[in-house]
Amino acid sequence: MVKRIFVIEPGLIKMTGHPIQYALAFQELSYSMGVEVHIIPNRNVDREVLARLPSSLPAISRTCFQFAPDGPITFYHDLCQLDESCSFTQDDLVIVTSCYTKEIEGISIFAHNKPSSCCPKIAMNFHQLFPPATVSSMLCTREYQEYWRGQLRSAFNLVRNVHTNIGFWTTVSEALNEDYRTVAGCEVGMLPFLFARPEHHYTFEVSKYQLPGKLKLAFLGDGRQEKGLLLFLNTIHNCFRPNGHLGFVIQNIDTRGYNMVELEALNALTFKTRLRPDTVIIEKPLLPEAFHNLISAVDVVVLPYHPKHYDKRASMLFAQAVMHQKPVVVSSGTWMGEEINRGNGSGVIFDFVVSCWDTTITNLGKAILELQSNIELYRLEARERSKHYQTFHTVERYLQTILDYYEQR
Repeated sequence: MVKRIFVIEPGLIKMTGHPIQYALAFQELSYSMGVEVHIIPNRNVDREVLARLPSSLPAISRTCFQFAPDGPITFYHDLCQLDESCSFTQDDLVIVTSCYTKEIEGISIFAHNKPSSCCPKIAMNFHQLFPPATVSSMLCTREYQEYWRGQLRSAFNLVRNVHTNIGFWTTVSEALNEDYRTVAGCEVGMLPFLFARPEHHYTFEVSKYQLPGKLKLAFLGDGRQEKGLLLFLNTIHNCFRPNGHLGFVIQNIDTRGYNMVELEALNALTFKTRLRPDTVIIEKPLLPEAFHNLISAVDVVVLPYHPKHYDKRASMLFAQAVMHQKPVVVSSGTWMGEEINRGNGSGVIFDFVVSCWDTTITNLGKAILELQSNIELYRLEARERSKHYQTFHTVERYLQTILDYYEQR
């Protein structure tokens, strides 16, 4: 076991999203196992985060995908300042939970300038192959993908053979992992997601989103273009009357990645949806406990993600839904659909036809009706299939996977 763990999360600024989930999970580890854990958030971190993470040391200047010519140097200087204040040794483990090119290059500079005899073990976790684009459709172009593959390949060439104590991992998508191994030209492992156990119950939050007498379907998280919020809103209005047996809970935040036509359509449909008596729209981030409570309160989680974006990328929200024993509706051609087929979740896979918007809307509507008609069977299956995720996606397994790698080396 290592003596100290430093968890670097460049995107940890607010009390929402996966960065705070990871940080809280590691903080629980420090309490349960007696390991000295320090959370390293962004320098712009909110006071609310610092209050929940008393051992945190705000030290990171830029978020993971905040690119600038001096990005690697900035990350390198952040590591050096941490080293000066904490005096890293070989018995320390530094985990960077969200990485891309500047983190790779910054760590390369740091490792080159620090003797291997006093360099900590460094574990780098990658969640996606390509960074976000201003308009999400850009990310699917060959030019965009080839450019960023080249950037990643160049970054890995700098760090690959520096020290044997630098390791690389992706999230649990085998297709993503294979891509990273090809780009990196070296061993790349896989790590589970991390979830903090809710400490409190925010019943007042849940009471706001009750829709009595209705089967509640939820679209949660942010409303980025590739996550299918516009598709879901179209499906609600085209396929379901407001006086039916279904209710809809929609979280609509961070609506980026749309072109102008899509954004106008989204705004118009959002306004129209607010008028429906069977729909609740949440336009704010939720604290981790409130988010857990909301998932517990709904019946079904809908993830109509675009298959060209999520064919290899894993979804933390899918894992959360499975762990909460919720049936799901997911797109064909995605990692989530593959997980359903493997028996790692319960729900319906609808045919996402990239070339035909209207057909995809119809298919999503039919999938929702299929799930509604057999909801008790899907609920029973969801309870059975949640067991694997509940034992797999833990901070203990995450950490042990990393430690096993270093022990083998």
